[in-house]
Amino acid sequence: MREDERDLPAWILGTLAPHLQQALGSRTRRRILRALHYTSDAQTIADLFRVVPAESLSALGYHVGVLEKAACVSQDAEVARSGGLVRTYTSNVSDNLVVMDALRATQREDDWLGT
Repeated sequence: MREDERDLPAWILGTLAPHLQQALGSRTRRRILRALHYTSDAQTIADLFRVVPAESLSALGYHVGVLEKAACVSQDAEVARSGGLVRTYTSNVSDNLVVMDALRATQREDDWLGT
């Protein structure tokens, strides 16, 4: 388990389904979801890397994969960029009130803690 995957407060864990507990159990994954919610455009991992603190593109890709497995994000399309095709992602949980409450409740601490 990565270091930032143990930081979701217990009172929030109790409100989430098990698959969402793992998905939202990481500060980085919560930041990814917030970044996707703040734009109407699908985002590539490189786009997200510009606004979400992460060790590397591959680390961010890992977190997007966890969110995708939990059905919190989905691949929107593959777009042509220099060097080939890249995937874009959108959030599937922007209308989930429990998820949105958890993201709001953790945003201040997530932002304060930095990377």
